[in-house]
Amino acid sequence: MRYVRGGSLREVLDRQGGLPLVQVQRIIGQVAEALAAAHEAKVIQQDQQLHELAHSPLMLSVMIMAYRGSTSEDVPDYAETEVQRGHLFETYVQRMIQRHTEDSPYAPDVIRETLGWLAKNMRSHGQSIFRVEDLQPSWLGTDGPPLFARAYGAAGILLGTLLWVLTTVVIASPDGMLFSPEAALVLLASGLAGGTMGWGLTATGDNYDRWWVSVICGLSAFFPVLMGGIDELLNPLFGAILYGSLHAVLAFLLRRLNYSPVHIWTVERLRFSINRVRWFTAALGGLAVLVFVMSSVLPYEFPDRLPIALIAGFGIALLGVAFTTGLSSDRVSESLRPNQGVRDSLQNGLRVGLGEAFAAFLVFVLVDAILNGWSGQGVLRGLNIAIFFFGLISFVVGFASVIQHSVLRMLLFWQSLIPWNYVGFLNHAARLALLKRVGGSYIFIHRYLLEYFADQYVEAEA
Repeated sequence: MRYVRGGSLREVLDRQGGLPLVQVQRIIGQVAEALAAAHEAKVIQQDQQLHELAHSPLMLSVMIMAYRGSTSEDVPDYAETEVQRGHLFETYVQRMIQRHTEDSPYAPDVIRETLGWLAKNMRSHGQSIFRVEDLQPSWLGTDGPPLFARAYGAAGILLGTLLWVLTTVVIASPDGMLFSPEAALVLLASGLAGGTMGWGLTATGDNYDRWWVSVICGLSAFFPVLMGGIDELLNPLFGAILYGSLHAVLAFLLRRLNYSPVHIWTVERLRFSINRVRWFTAALGGLAVLVFVMSSVLPYEFPDRLPIALIAGFGIALLGVAFTTGLSSDRVSESLRPNQGVRDSLQNGLRVGLGEAFAAFLVFVLVDAILNGWSGQGVLRGLNIAIFFFGLISFVVGFASVIQHSVLRMLLFWQSLIPWNYVGFLNHAARLALLKRVGGSYIFIHRYLLEYFADQYVEAEA
């Protein structure tokens, strides 16, 4: 029977070029058994569509598993063909699940409900092929997108706070600021600024790229700049303008990579084109990086070298930001492994983030060496600057998709819609011959089976 199900007979013929007579006789016997059982159950006679489908090895396999050992008395005489077809798939699903009950990590009801939820959403979204990375907040239901927006925003605030507090700790430690009475206020102000920046990049809807969001993010940096917790800018208002501009540049880069806080777009493949580079934005971003670095190396021991430091630092920063503005992302039509899109987003974020972090490190160390001479402390603070920009750029280029997907998966698990190891569940369903895995994608073995699971789930909800 295994040679009939799933079209594997063709694979065996392609590989071996022929089968022994004993196997041929067994396969013919299975086909005859399926036809006889379906005939006695009056399935083919009553359903013209199943009559046509019976010509395919796949449907013959379904009929074999559903009606093997059955007689016409075992199958109710339904008048409606849809009910007859439903009984066929109900019997098939039941037997497939029972066949692996002892070694199954999932209860039969969990398998049915989880596949029913998947089938319902695939049908409502017009999908016949499912990839794990295609999960969207809309799959949470009517109240799902607002819930996702709040959870994702909270994650952005938390990560932004951690990044800025870490930066403040490393910057303030050599100066002894962490042991001063105002240390708690400095860390609190930096945490609020970082949390605001995180909120700004994960704002509800598509408001992350609105001008007023950049203004709010800039103003949030006023007090930590005033206290010296972020850098040593002499003018806090100028610092607010700097960080507001930094948010505007990040929002522009996110928009160029098809980012949206309410829709998950995985960054599976990156392309660079010199024609896509936005030099004005690159200049603005490079200037923000340069000012950030220049303010962090105050006071200057060799102020007469300032022009050289400005030219060298701005040149490297300009090229680094220009490269990022020239990137575009698209999705891979065929994946080889489950969840490959999320993995690719993580890898792209790491690669580009590390590259831009190295550029920021180079700018800082070079400018500091020119203006203050070479020192180990300068290298340490350069590493801190690199960590800060790594967090920002990696979020823009790929980490945002990873965070969104992780938040969505946790919400789905929290609502008992999917198991924690969702890929493991899908592979188990494929082992039960309810799904078929094609590379990194999954499909129901037949469209009718998808419809059956979807209908069962909708009826259970009602």
